[in-house]
Amino acid sequence: MSGEILSVGEIGKHAGSVNALLYDNDHVYSGGIDGVVNVWGKDLQFQREIPIHKNFAVLAIVANLQNHIYTCGRDGSLRYFRVPWRNSNNDILLQAVATDVTALFCVGNLLYSGDDKGIIKRWYNNRISCQLNVKKEVKSVAVDGSNLFTAGDKEILITDLKPDIEDEDGTKAKIPGRGPLILFGPKISNHQEFVVFLTRDGKGITLVDNVFPFEVIWTEENAHDTVINALCATDDSLFTAGGDGIVKKWKNLDRKPTIVETVTIGKSITALCVGPIHTVHVGDPESEEGVETFTYPTIYAADSEGVVRRLKFNA
Repeated sequence: MSGEILSVGEIGKHAGSVNALLYDNDHVYSGGIDGVVNVWGKDLQFQREIPIHKNFAVLAIVANLQNHIYTCGRDGSLRYFRVPWRNSNNDILLQAVATDVTALFCVGNLLYSGDDKGIIKRWYNNRISCQLNVKKEVKSVAVDGSNLFTAGDKEILITDLKPDIEDEDGTKAKIPGRGPLILFGPKISNHQEFVVFLTRDGKGITLVDNVFPFEVIWTEENAHDTVINALCATDDSLFTAGGDGIVKKWKNLDRKPTIVETVTIGKSITALCVGPIHTVHVGDPESEEGVETFTYPTIYAADSEGVVRRLKFNA
């Protein structure tokens, strides 16, 4: 079964590959290799560009609950701007000389940053509140409760953010795999149910139970014919995309993953994010069958040529 492309953001496209996408408060933010963050309406009406890391690639974009948008780039800086944005002004949280911040993650108003030297920093009110060293480049970072998840090229590291003894090694688990990595599924006891990431060759996906000892539930080898570049998820569906130009929607994720829909873009896909969830009511409330309610997510997909697309999946 195939989904559909609802709109294409040709006007205002990036000068090269898009590395990061974010949907927040009815806006889409795309960060490209050109060092620019483009701002779009939810239907991909281009609104403005913010040259936040001009001429240096944007690597990640996240938002907190205070309408701050954070970005990091190949210029070694971690920056933020406030919404609503009336100009291109932005503030620098961190400017490194020989280090690049490569991954970002927000929990409420806490910001976590990871760099290419393995240093994780936690920021509160735009100040560093703590830091630790995972000793390997951080390609993806996520936090769930006291669990810190970091992904490099070969290994997923799960670290306790609150070790009982100062300077104690807080490593809880090491699992073969690579980024991107995301938390996924409904929350159970205030924790998201699963962690999902790529196999070491980048073509497969692995789902892990998000409780100690973090057992692997399944691995789907060769989920794509080429390397997977992007993951995103709703509570019950996983979306994957990569160099083969196909976005795949997966279901039955607590058992054996099944592809239920695809959208073929035809270009190498470099970033994904989940947009608004739509609700559709079908039927007659006065009939015996009554009214059925269906929901479907909007997915935004960006490619290696700088174009962002809005996709619809039905299944």
